[in-house]
Amino acid sequence: MSQNEINRGWVLQLVDEGVGTSEGEVTVGALAEGLDVDPSVASRMVSSAIRDGHLARRVSQVDGRRSVLRITRSGYVLLHRFRRQPRAVFETVTKDWPPGQRDEFARLFTRYVDEMARIRAGRQDTGPAE
Repeated sequence: MSQNEINRGWVLQLVDEGVGTSEGEVTVGALAEGLDVDPSVASRMVSSAIRDGHLARRVSQVDGRRSVLRITRSGYVLLHRFRRQPRAVFETVTKDWPPGQRDEFARLFTRYVDEMARIRAGRQDTGPAE
């Protein structure tokens, strides 16, 4: 995957997760916060994803004044590819490891990812640090 596809994958991942809103509707502002980037950077990323057909803007069903992001069919294809990538890398890197070491690494790495998600969720609940 190219760096552009990886960046796009993170954008699609956060939109799919419904990051930043209790209603699951993702705005550019919520995406910027989730990616920890300036809103103008998130806006450019979204514009590029829309231009390439991976995202679409829709009117919010909660607040008609707000524009929200939706993943398109081609966006889901790219998201699926993005989500498969870590597994492919794991298989390549650990192919010569004994099964016990692979299992232990997978267990610890899953714990690491879960802890990072918990920390990220806590940061979103408390707002940005000052």
